[in-house]
Amino acid sequence: MGKMKSFKEFNQDTDTTPQYTAEALNMQQRLARSRLMKRLQAKIKIGKRKAAKKIVSDENVLMTRAKKQVRNNMLKKWLKGKPIAMLGYKEKEKYEIKLGKMKKRIGQLAKKLLPQIRKNEKNKLKQIMPDTSE
Repeated sequence: MGKMKSFKEFNQDTDTTPQYTAEALNMQQRLARSRLMKRLQAKIKIGKRKAAKKIVSDENVLMTRAKKQVRNNMLKKWLKGKPIAMLGYKEKEKYEIKLGKMKKRIGQLAKKLLPQIRKNEKNKLKQIMPDTSE
């Protein structure tokens, strides 16, 4: 057995964290992703806990978060209150393809949303370390 990877190494390892692809997943890929996530569940939970205590200032990370938020907002708008988890894999695939065709629009909306994302990051710092000078 080798040395345990640090969180940063684990996060950057392409074997354990499949790269995000814009293509819709088919049933076989979905099941494989499900098994992978089930296996990595504990590590992801620890990583999220660590990440919640850190402030992100990297433009790429902020832009990725903004794009993800825009995609989720568009999906919620199209679904009209129906939970995403209740969709079948074919419906999810259909919406992923639809979102994939709107990359340029998603990028534009994400750019507009970026200041709000930055503001949320700064507020996160205030929640982590409350002002004790008063």
